[in-house]
Formats: sequence, structure tokens, C-alpha cells
Amino acid sequence: RDLVRSRGLGDVYKRQSLFFMNGTLIDKQSTKLAQRFTSPDFKPERNLGALYQNLFGRDPSPHEAAGLLAKDTVEHTLDWTLLAKAMLSSNEFLFVD
Repeated sequence: RDLVRSRGLGDVYKRQSLFFMNGTLIDKQSTKLAQRFTSPDFKPERNLGALYQNLFGRDPSPHEAAGLLAKDTVEHTLDWTLLAKAMLSSNEFLFVD
């Protein structure tokens, strides 16, 4: 029943977000961003800051940086492509005029 009935603009936004997040454009761009920011002279701290500056126009907060860098340096499991995809799909990346 809830799947058929619309609840307003929030539903439209959710559907658009899912389409945006799962679309091929975001997949391609997140892969390109990850390749760009994981060059041979890869330094996670510098590259994370550059990725945030490139997408959001700001540095990561200490909390954001600590969480992401701890995952990368301790477990070596931070997937930079997935991080770029999450950032491209985030509310902060959306432009509202």
C-alpha cells in the first residue's frame, strides 16, 4: 500500500537519489575520481583532503578524516571508489539554487 501511494516531494527526492546513486554516470565518475586521488605517490591524508576540496570545496572535518583514515591505515579496506560514490551521492554535493 505504501509503495503505491505517494507521500509528497520527499518520495520524489528519494527516488531521484536512488536513481542518481545507482546510475552509470556516478559509477564512472567515482572510478575516475578514485584513480585520480590514488596516484602512485598516494598519501591518504593529502588525497582525502584533495578529494573533499574537489567535491565539497572544504577540508574534511577532524571526525570525518579520523574515521576514514583509521579504516584505511589500520585495515587497508577503505575503498576510494565507494567513498567517491558516497560523496557524489551525498546531500552536501547537491546544488540547490
